[in-house]
Amino acid sequence: MNHAMSIIPTTFNEHAISYALAGGKNFKREENDVGAVIMSRGGWYNFPSIIKSLLDIGCTSIISVESPKKSIDLDNMIHEYPFVKFLLPQGKTTIGETINISISELKTNYAIVLWNDQSILDSKQLSKAIAEAKSLDKMCLSPVAITKTNDMVSVQMLPILKQGHFSTEAIPIIQNNTRSIYAFDFAGIYNCKKFIDFAGFDYTITNPYWQNLDFGFRTFLWGEEIVINTHFKVKYLSMLPVEDTSHDDSYTRFYIKNLRPTVANGKAYMKFDVFFSYMKGMGFNPFMAYNYFKVGYDWVKKNQKRFTVPPYDLISNWREM
Repeated sequence: MNHAMSIIPTTFNEHAISYALAGGKNFKREENDVGAVIMSRGGWYNFPSIIKSLLDIGCTSIISVESPKKSIDLDNMIHEYPFVKFLLPQGKTTIGETINISISELKTNYAIVLWNDQSILDSKQLSKAIAEAKSLDKMCLSPVAITKTNDMVSVQMLPILKQGHFSTEAIPIIQNNTRSIYAFDFAGIYNCKKFIDFAGFDYTITNPYWQNLDFGFRTFLWGEEIVINTHFKVKYLSMLPVEDTSHDDSYTRFYIKNLRPTVANGKAYMKFDVFFSYMKGMGFNPFMAYNYFKVGYDWVKKNQKRFTVPPYDLISNWREM
């Protein structure tokens, strides 16, 4: 299929992929409970520490996402961690898509999403963050982070316009529950009901930066919020991930979905003259431009009543809001 013709998902987990689940003999789901998703990009050295921190807060619904290429002693891990389900995607998947699958499998009210190279600094403070997640009822509470050398990471992300061009700016967090346009590195305490209702991460956007930003921008366009919670603190035990902000195929998808809709009288719509400026701005031939435009146009039309604020109003009024 021509990649430009891929349909933007309008319902949660719309794209079915193959994956295997192993273990989880004592995996528990309780009313109003909190589950956890541990994403993999490093070794197993920090896994016991993460598990202990999660058990300290009473979390016994845990999914560990493993790469099928990574060699692990799965039988031993299943025996040692019977409350953990090990999820093994069969084939190439995006980060957001594995989170979609994991949250679907958890079936809990809240999901803590972490990486296996992140250490939870204080379980008691994490419990406070979870309590605030329930009382604030936000889409996501993202953590404060420090590097392996104990330097603060600028995790608060601001949407900005530079000479008319959209970008984001990272600044240090100084106040609890301050808004961020996306959750840095996908980490956070997600409200699963809201996450599913908003269709999760868009699998057609494959660049992690634009995929994460797409979900965050949509969250605010549709009237919800992502905030940084200072009780939730993690430490990176390896190098910080490098975000690829290049204007690639993923950017073109983000742009047409999030920046080009017009919002008025409680509805969003796409003006047809957007097609011509889009074609010129992206440097596409008419056929390719129309493919992208039509997919974005149809998606906005299906979700027209969900938009609560015009995109550029969201950006220009961010600091005041």
